[in-house]
Amino acid sequence: MEAGTQLDTNYFYFQGQKHEYQRDMFLEIDPTDMLSPDHTTKIWIRIPPGYGQGSFPVWFSIENQYINLTSPLNETFVQYYRPSIYSATPLLSDGGWITLTGANYYNTSTLLNVTIGVMSCTNVIMLVPHYKVACYIPDPVGEISRPINITVELGGQINDQFEYQFSAPQVLSANSGFANTTTLITINGNNFGTRRLSVTIGPNNEPCYNLTYITSSRIQCYFDGVTPQIGNTTMNITVTSGLLSGINQVFYYNPKQCPMTNGKQCNDKGACVLGTCRCDEGWTLLDDCSKPGTPGGVPTIINGTVVNPSNVNFTSAIIYLRESDQIQNTVRSVKMSDVKWTSNNVTGELNGTLSENVDPFYILINITLIQQAREIEFAGETLYLEPNSVKFTISIHQWKFASTLNTLELIFESRTAKQADDGCSSRATTVNTSDNQLFIEAGTSVFIGSFASHMYVDGRVVTSNQYLLDATDPILQELVSQSKDSDFVVAASIPIPHFNDHCLIDPTFQSLIVPSETNCGLDRWKIILIAVLCGAFVVCVITAASIFLYKLSYKYVCLM
Repeated sequence: MEAGTQLDTNYFYFQGQKHEYQRDMFLEIDPTDMLSPDHTTKIWIRIPPGYGQGSFPVWFSIENQYINLTSPLNETFVQYYRPSIYSATPLLSDGGWITLTGANYYNTSTLLNVTIGVMSCTNVIMLVPHYKVACYIPDPVGEISRPINITVELGGQINDQFEYQFSAPQVLSANSGFANTTTLITINGNNFGTRRLSVTIGPNNEPCYNLTYITSSRIQCYFDGVTPQIGNTTMNITVTSGLLSGINQVFYYNPKQCPMTNGKQCNDKGACVLGTCRCDEGWTLLDDCSKPGTPGGVPTIINGTVVNPSNVNFTSAIIYLRESDQIQNTVRSVKMSDVKWTSNNVTGELNGTLSENVDPFYILINITLIQQAREIEFAGETLYLEPNSVKFTISIHQWKFASTLNTLELIFESRTAKQADDGCSSRATTVNTSDNQLFIEAGTSVFIGSFASHMYVDGRVVTSNQYLLDATDPILQELVSQSKDSDFVVAASIPIPHFNDHCLIDPTFQSLIVPSETNCGLDRWKIILIAVLCGAFVVCVITAASIFLYKLSYKYVCLM
């Protein structure tokens, strides 16, 4: 086509329609095209929306401004692109609406045929012409547990292969039950449908009946607890919705029983809730409500440090991660002094990694001040948080085990004065353990580390325990060698079984104080509840009027 002028009137004919286009027809020369003659140019036009197979002719003409004669000058052909799918919204196993985002859908929904596997997706709606449509699957059929194809057909053309996976139920957590006792079980997760919904628990698939659908992420049912639990092994919960099922090992029987004091449950100073005493106000010091106690002052939280005033200093720190084999030989250990900590300015989350990225594992810590008493659910347990307590959410990710049979130990230390005044005389500090708790009694103050009975490992719930390191352990020997003669030092380990991705726990800290007694003896307690798993942080309990931070031999103390 010869070059024209700005006054040229230009047209093209497409599918029997005449279309005018505006174009500056001054000469355009492509300097990279050595075969292009100087008198040629390029014309850019917008083809009207359309669809279909094959090639469609386009005729061009220029109306001569002097003789007003229209004549065809050239012919070319165009093809419409086939439909494409970029993304699709999740669809539960009981069907529903699905939205497809892509291109080349034209602007008339009745021309589109959408299929998902062997199912026809009906009631197609054009949400955004050419780019977004929605359709409805009334009730899925066929094999939907594996990826299937979504097909959009328009005018004989179909999209390239697009694999789609229906969203199966996902079980994340559930409260514990009681053996041979009917218990209301609340199951949390994702993708719970409303049709053909059922729940079974345990290896014998004992049904959980009278099921109530609350939301797509929460359902409830009643479980009689007939299936026996084998040792401490937790059991699977299976949720089936439509043609899909989700399963996770998150259920166990609650072994707790509220303690009896003088023949009275919870000392008659509280209520027994799921095997745990909920003590009346003023009696919250011990788990059997046998000693008066009230929440202490508002803690001060600085990074991973918790400060409460009292009489004796307790300094506690997560100091090591240690991988051990089946005969307790150390395979690998990481000192927390080698961990680099960063803080998210928005969420306050602490992120710990090894320096220079020599290892892929990382640790995440979230800290929350609990100002009003409340209950939380964690790993099947209902935990009661007193006012002025501090809740930690700690997880460790991507630890590379040398063997699936090995165990990762989370080791922390606590130190205080070796001798302390009990109100009558100076006495030696002592340590004891009982029921996932660590007790350090120093005069009139008691440090209590409480560990959750279960933990999350790769999303499943497993039993948790802890033990004290003995005097022959190299880590405890190292700590003692770095301490003053006046220090009392203990170290405890929380064994964590092998995991592929991550493990998680939700610990809390709190301080309680009891009124002084008239007789000599324990008249003031300091309780710090620590349920720690799979993380690294330091807790300093400052109990003197002036702040004292005992600096350990490693670089990061109290995450500062």
